[in-house]
Amino acid sequence: IIKRYMAKHKLNIVPDSTGLYFIHMQQGTGAKPVYGNTVSIKYTGMLPNGNVVDGMKESSGAFSFPMGAEGQVIPGIMKALSLMKAGGKAKIILPSPLAFGVNGSSTGIVPPHTPLIYEIELVSVE
Repeated sequence: IIKRYMAKHKLNIVPDSTGLYFIHMQQGTGAKPVYGNTVSIKYTGMLPNGNVVDGMKESSGAFSFPMGAEGQVIPGIMKALSLMKAGGKAKIILPSPLAFGVNGSSTGIVPPHTPLIYEIELVSVE
């Protein structure tokens, strides 16, 4: 599924050792988050077919949480944030184990074993 998505969108990138595909859309100039920092993010999560399954609307502000806190975001988002600086934007392609894995999302919106694509903005690091 990921290979088809990448071919369709003409992406030629290599994943890291965990399977995360990371594309800088805008380099940040602020602080890089570390464990315990409070980060604020805006994001949109999509299935490979483009259907939006998760996200923060522009008008709803940003989602804030402690970096490293369990249960706040899926593992792939946490990993991507560790590669970013405040003010940065990135597109990430997550294999299923870095997304909702074998069970899918608790809401049933994301089926089991489904890769996801996220666009993330790291608004601030405190």
